[in-house]
This record gives sequence, C-alpha cells and structure tokens, in this order.
Amino acid sequence: MKEASKSVVRRLTDVRYATRFFVGQGIDIGAGSDPVSLYAEQFPLMTALRVWDMPDGDAQKLATIADASLDFVHSSHCLEHMVDPMAALQRWFEVVKPGGHLVILIPDEDLYEQGIWPSNKNNDHKWTFAIYKKKSWSPKSLNVIEMVAKLPEPAELIKLEKLDASYRYNLPPLDQTLTPVGECAIEMVIRKRLPDEIAAGGRLPRKGTLSRTEIHALTGINLGPAPAPAPAPAPAAPKPLPANLAAQLEQALKRHQAQDYAGAEALYRAVIAADPENFDANHLLGVLYRQRGDSQTAIAFIGKALAIEPRACLAHTHLGNALRDLGREDEALAAYEKALSIDPKFADALYNRGNLRLEALDTKAALTDFEKAIAVEPQHMEANLHSSFVRLMTGDFKRGWPQYEWRWHEDSLLRVKREYGVPRWTGTADLKGKRILVYAEQGFGDTIQFARYTKILAARGAFVVFEVQPALVALFASLEGVGQLVPQGQLLPPVDFHCPLLSLPLAFKTELATIPAAPFYLKADAAKVAAWRHRLGNATGKRIGFANSGRPVHKNDRNRSIKLPDFMALAKQGRQFVCLQNELRVEDQAWLAGQPDIAYFGPDLVDFSQTAALVEALDLVVTVDTSIAHLAGALGKPTWVLVPFKPDWRWLLGRSDSPWYPSMRLFRQTQRGDWQGPLADVDAALGAA
Repeated sequence: MKEASKSVVRRLTDVRYATRFFVGQGIDIGAGSDPVSLYAEQFPLMTALRVWDMPDGDAQKLATIADASLDFVHSSHCLEHMVDPMAALQRWFEVVKPGGHLVILIPDEDLYEQGIWPSNKNNDHKWTFAIYKKKSWSPKSLNVIEMVAKLPEPAELIKLEKLDASYRYNLPPLDQTLTPVGECAIEMVIRKRLPDEIAAGGRLPRKGTLSRTEIHALTGINLGPAPAPAPAPAPAAPKPLPANLAAQLEQALKRHQAQDYAGAEALYRAVIAADPENFDANHLLGVLYRQRGDSQTAIAFIGKALAIEPRACLAHTHLGNALRDLGREDEALAAYEKALSIDPKFADALYNRGNLRLEALDTKAALTDFEKAIAVEPQHMEANLHSSFVRLMTGDFKRGWPQYEWRWHEDSLLRVKREYGVPRWTGTADLKGKRILVYAEQGFGDTIQFARYTKILAARGAFVVFEVQPALVALFASLEGVGQLVPQGQLLPPVDFHCPLLSLPLAFKTELATIPAAPFYLKADAAKVAAWRHRLGNATGKRIGFANSGRPVHKNDRNRSIKLPDFMALAKQGRQFVCLQNELRVEDQAWLAGQPDIAYFGPDLVDFSQTAALVEALDLVVTVDTSIAHLAGALGKPTWVLVPFKPDWRWLLGRSDSPWYPSMRLFRQTQRGDWQGPLADVDAALGAA
C-alpha cells in the first residue's frame, strides 16, 4: 500500500507539513516499513521520528510515552485497527505537546471498503470512517467530525480532507490503494492549542510592535527609517507611481522576500524600464544582485539609486557592504561614513562599520560601533552577536558568554532550537540524581571542542544524555561523563533538564583561567589504530596528517581554506603526508591524483572514530581551522593550526598556543589573504623538529 510514501508528493505542495506539522520530535504509529522518516530530507525541521509498531505495545495506550512529550504524532491507516478508536485518538492527543500536531490518515469507508462489511480488503479492520454522514451503510461507521468534537478543549482542527484526487470513480470494485497513486483516505490535522490561546479565545498576534531589526529578519529586506531631513530645503516629493507600477513593485518585493530572485529581478527591471528614476526598484535590484553573489552589478544599481536619492542611509550602507565583498575596504568605509553623516544613529551602518573594523582586527573600534548600534536599537541581533565575538576573541569571557546567547536569533540556529518541556539548566540547579540532555547545535568541530563539559556535569551527579551528530557517536564512546549517547534523529529519553552544548561555558562561568583543558579527553579505538598502522606500513619519514580545506559551504571558507598545491609546498624529503579529509574538492582530487607519495583514504574515513584512529597513527597534524584541528587537539596529538588574519573567536588573538588544547600550536596570518608567511613558518618549524 505504501500510503505514507504516496502522501509525500501531495504534502510537498502544502508548505505547512515541512514548516509546522512535521517539526521537532515525533512518533509514527503503525508505520511498519513505510515511515515518514524515509523522506526526512523533505521535512528538514523534523529532528527525530520513532516508529511504533506491534512489538512496542498497544498503540491505543502508548504506555511508555509521556504526556506532552512529542511535537507531533503521525499515523497512517492504523486507527481503523484499534479496539476503541476514540480512546486511541484521545491518547495520541495527550502525548502531543501544546503547539504540536496530530497528522492522521484513515481509510474513507466509501473509497476503501466500498459498501462491504466486514471488510474484504483487510479482515483486521474494526471500524469504518466518514468525514460526516447522518446515515451510513456500515454498522461500524464513525464520523470524524464527531470524534474531533469529543477531544479536550485544546484541540483545534486545522485540516480535514477526503483524499480522492487520484481515485477513479468509474472503475468496478477494486482496492485502489494497490495502485501506485490511489490514496482512498481521509486526512485530518489537529493542533493542540497553547494555554494562552485558550484563555484568549483564539490564536491572536503577540502584543507590541516589530522593531526594524525584526522586520529585517522576517522579510529579508530592511527598508530602514526615513532619511533625516537635509539642511537645505527638502526636494519636492516624487510623483506617485502609476497604480500598475506600484503593484509591480509590491509584487517584486514579495518575490524577493520569498527568494524568487529571477521573478523579482524581472519585475524590478519592468518597473525601471517604465520609470528609470525609480529609487526603490534600482536600490532593491542592487540588493538582490548582492544576495546572488554579484556584488559588482549590485554596486552599479545601488549607485544609480543613490544618484536619485543621495540621502538614503540604507542604500549607502548596502553600497558599503557590496564594496566590502570586493575587498574595497576604503570605499566601503566611506559609504558607511556617508550614511552616518546623514543619520549618526543609523544602527545598520554602525553595525556594518564595526564589522569592517573587526575584519582589520581593530577590536576596540569595532566594539565601540557595535555598542553604539545596540544603544540605538537594543534588539539588533547582529550587533549583539558580533559584540560577543569581539569579547570572546579578546578573552573577555565574563561578558562574552552571556552575549553569545544572541546566536539563537540567527536563522541557522532557529532551525535547531527546541523546547523539551523541562527547564534549561543554567548552572544553578542541583544535578545530583538528575538527567540532563546536552545537545549538539552547530558543526562537528564545535561539538568536539565543547564535549569536554560532559565530564564536569557528571561530576555534579548528573546522568548526561548527549545528543550528537551520527558521525561522532562511535568516537564519543571514549568520552567521560556520558550516560547515554543519542544520534541526532532518534527519539530522546525523558530528562529533567536540557542545555545546548555551547551554553555550558556560560552555565559554568568559564573564564580563560578556568577552561577545562586536559591534555586529552578523547581516545581512539586501539584496534582501529592498529589497523591503520598496519595499512600505513613502515614510515619513510615524519608522518604528518593534513587538512587544507573545510566545507565549501562554510561562511568563512574563502578565508580559512588553502589551495592544495600551495599547502603541499610543505611536502619535502623526510616528510610523509597523509590527507585526513574524507572528501576533496574537484580541483584537489585532480591535483592529488598526480601525487602518489601523498596518501589519501577518504572513502574509508566513514566516521570520526576512523579519522581519530588514523590521527593516532601519525606523528603530527597540520591543518587549517576545521573539525580536524579539534579532533587532533582533543586526542592530545601535536597539532599545528593555520589561522586566518581574522580568526574565529575561539583562537583568541596574538598568541601561538591555545588554552583549549595543550598540544596545539597556532600559525597566524599577519596579512589578510596571505598564506605564504604562515606556510613558511610551518616549513621552518618542520625543518627544526
């Protein structure tokens, strides 16, 4: 039948399944071999899905599932098998958290049973269902609307549909679920309302007004405040756009916000063709080009907009951003300064000027700009977050960790932020005898670096449940303090507290002098190490593991990665290089294919436990700032890291060691974009070793 699989294409046409209904942790009741999790990539906000089938117990009772513990319940063609479908539906509703959803598929009695009872399609069916009928041919018919009406007060029927779009009414009796497309079902989606919605009698907008920053975050386009009045007499107001052009511009903006860049561009250009002096169309088309990575074209359109309206602060700021993309820092600074000469309190210009100064490592001036932006607009997410980067980079952990919590307002982390129905641990509550969930929230390197805190939690008497990326599970088998490792995507056990992994330094009030920096806190599997040593054979020189690049999608990739031929200038007599990357860029694959003396085992590095074992079989690791650096440091392996001019905050400033990893040595760029100097320093150090 594969009813869940059939439903996927239909559900992809309704964005609510991906953005609201299948979000967070759920359970798929009666899924068998056809769970929704087979299509997890289509529902990226679904973090875990447990399948409940007959071996797990009575689906009508869900005895081991706690009330209000799941974000959603999905069931496809299971309710008709229950002894008491109403009791089952009520129980399934109980296990959903407030704000969560039931998504239930059941056979429609006319489409599936087709007037025959007992069923000749499935002899275990105990009930038939209709959306609503005053009279049914079936003696065991239940009306879905009446069932929903019997649910507790928080129940809100979001969707109810007879799925007959692919049903062929002109066929003789046939179980049409046996066809590739026939669904023959009813689908209902029920939401559990929040207590404040029930009290208010409806789901009302939150109180207050949106700040400019919030509008920016929601729409992707920040139109900014009205320009400050010029000292000279204000120019005459522009003539209103004709109705058709105004409608086109509005539609262009909507498409722009929806990231339909091609559609938005066509409409912006249509407006410009009819009205070449239209400021908004020129400005926003320039913004669009920058968002697509064409900053040179962006400069042309934003410049034209500024020729039309020279005192538009936001346009000057956007011009500065595009110039900065192209490395034209002096011109970018002039653009920000121009915006601030018009409006000295324009927060976005202050923030962006601060970023430019941070790129130059003028941390004092950068922090001043960020603080000025925050003074004007306290909820300015980017200014707050980048202020935390400066504080952490300069060792001011006391003020840096609290401000680092602003990361949760970033789009990239909003997707992983979850509520568990238990308090977040902030460092004060007694953990003795308690279960705490710690969960990875960012990349592999972040997870490895801060995994050290599980041991400290366990020392306080906690049972630590650690949710991590699947590729780290085998590696973390050696990690002290972990009571239970859970791969991301699996159902979590009940806990008393939760804490995001990178919030543990805040909870423990970590300062430079109190960083928990053991010589090592991870161990490679001895059998895997022995296997790698055997595979490497006899050493022909100092064995050096390397990683010259990280993930290309990383937002700082262009600053932290090094071209492989440049990196391999280090390969000299007496040095045996081993690549530690499990994937190579196309250009690196081609180059490496002509270098038989450089070992590459990428396809065999199936997870970090294998990479750790290979690292343990080497003498030294030389790497750019990637997860390999953190892995080698956590293993206590001598590790040399090539750090860009503007480093990530965790590498601090002006030092050649790392307080996080005692076995680590840092080689820093002294000029932006210049890796020749640090590579020469590494070469000299290798020669002296």
